[in-house]
This record gives sequence, C-alpha cells and structure tokens, in this order.
Amino acid sequence: MECYKCNKSAVIDLKYLQPLCNKCFCEVIERRIRKYTRINQAFKRGDRLLIIDELCYNLVKKIIDKLPVIISPNKVRRYRRPQNPEKVLWLTIYMKNFTIQEVFKSSEKLKRYVKKNNINKIVIPWTIDDSSAYFLHKVFNNFLLNEKRKYNLVKLLSGITNTEAQIYSSIKGVPFKPNNLYPDIQIFLDSLEHIYPDTKFGLVKSKEVISKLIFRENE
Repeated sequence: MECYKCNKSAVIDLKYLQPLCNKCFCEVIERRIRKYTRINQAFKRGDRLLIIDELCYNLVKKIIDKLPVIISPNKVRRYRRPQNPEKVLWLTIYMKNFTIQEVFKSSEKLKRYVKKNNINKIVIPWTIDDSSAYFLHKVFNNFLLNEKRKYNLVKLLSGITNTEAQIYSSIKGVPFKPNNLYPDIQIFLDSLEHIYPDTKFGLVKSKEVISKLIFRENE
C-alpha cells in the first residue's frame, strides 16, 4: 500500500482518509491545525497564552516559529529584530499542566495562575471527539443555550480526532492523553464511527443546524 501523496510506503490507514506515510500524515494534521488558527484568529498581537498540555505546546511552537515569542517562565526565544515590529505578533507563552476539568470548573489553582501571569487565552487539547461528545451531552440534558465562557479558550485540536492526535503524538514522541469527559457518549460515538466513518466530523459540522431545529421544536 502506497501513500497517496508521495508514493512511499503507507503506514496510516484510517477509514475516512486515504493511505498516508508518517511524514505526509503529520503534514495533513498540521495543515488542519494551522487552518483553525488562521480562520479563528487564534493568536493576536500581545496575547499571553497558557498552554495546558505537551502536544498543544509543541504544536503552538511549530505554528509560531520565527515570530518574536517569550516562552515563560525561564526561557526566552532569541530572534532577529523584525523590519516592521508594529506588524509582528509578540506573544508570551506559559506552559503548565492543568486538566480540562480544572479549566471548565475554574479551579482556584487555575484562577490564581491566570491572575498572577495576566493570561488572556488558554490553549486546550480539545478534539473533534470532545466537541461531538460535549454537544450530545448538551442535547441529552436539554441545555443548548449559549454558555458564558469563564476564559477565552483556543481549542487547538478541534480539527482532528483523538485517534489522529494519538497517532501524531506517537510519531512526534510527544505525550497526549484524550480528555474522555463523557465516556458513555464517547463509546456510543465510537460505535457509530465504526459503522459510519466520518460521523464525528459530520456531527460537529452540523451541530449549529441541529441546535436550531431543536430550539424550533421546543418553541
């Protein structure tokens, strides 16, 4: 089996993707993540980011390579002074391990850290699996109203699945652990995905339409 992009030996064979070698697979994943950051304007001049896991930390460093960045608390990235400094993103990055539960529940430990370091965005390892499971959890519990966010979240992995994140992290030698917030719903989605590949992608893409239909039925 050959990689459909470079014709080398393919080692990645997911039902919803054409066969890929490790190198081309990583390029596909990184392209999706870059697309997310570009469309959502994830990083802006002067941002102070808290990244809560190793995989997101490594991906952010890759995305913003060659930009003036301070990596806290002890490392400062060296760079050449840009010709037009007013047009350059000057970012400060903090890396500290927090759980998704701590972020969603706004733990006292997290609140103190955010306040101390003047954080304005938190980068979380939130995948398509998390988005689809969270949406169904809200549907099943009848609370689809827009929720007020306690923090400005950057869901860096929202264009890839848990499986893709695990494969990518294995290739890169970076740890990644799925959030698995709603295990029963996740098992249900995995069983659907086995029969109907691309179920999770389709659900995430359609959730706004589904939400509107449910609201209309309840009016």
